[in-house]
Amino acid sequence: MYNIKAVEQMTGVNRNTIRAWESRYDFLKPERNGIGYRTYSDREVEIVKRVKERVDKGQMASLAIKVVMKEMGCVGNEQTANG
Repeated sequence: MYNIKAVEQMTGVNRNTIRAWESRYDFLKPERNGIGYRTYSDREVEIVKRVKERVDKGQMASLAIKVVMKEMGCVGNEQTANG
């Protein structure tokens, strides 16, 4: 499990952008640790990387998220990404 700072470093996606995607697009639902910080699984990190690749190629974030979540076998934008 990774905190948001680690995810930012691993993916190149700013933590504020990750948080914005989570709230705007119902994207990912990271677990919270004992003190309330977000924790991300390997699968969630991979999803963020794939979304970033698409956004970097010019795709709108909302569409990139929808496509990646579908590719990764997530139903809608549900937390099945945590898997």
